[in-house]
Amino acid sequence: MKYVTYLTATGEITGHGSTKCALNQKALMPGESIMQGEGMPETHQVIDGQIVKRTVPANELNQKALSKLRHLRNARLKESDFSQLPDAPIASNQAWKDYRQELRNLPQTFSQITDIEDVVWPIRPE
Repeated sequence: MKYVTYLTATGEITGHGSTKCALNQKALMPGESIMQGEGMPETHQVIDGQIVKRTVPANELNQKALSKLRHLRNARLKESDFSQLPDAPIASNQAWKDYRQELRNLPQTFSQITDIEDVVWPIRPE
């Protein structure tokens, strides 16, 4: 049986899973309740005893998307750090500089995104 745990006062889902035992045998934190059903903390909440899709404010979606964008961008910058070394074995140092600058510009270029899938990533030089 699938279940969710949630904060009784707010309906915020704090956990989910499946179990073969009765729900009243599950250990809960103070202030938590449990109910049968499916829902994810990021996308659902409990209202009037029902699991419903959560309405996420656009600014929250934007902040999460920008945070993810920066994380992915930073990883790509780190992966290309080698290209800036004076003795890097690459054909076009300028292409790498341009690529890295495009990566640095991404948070400004996509400052209004709400979904990371909307980002158009620069193409890594060969």
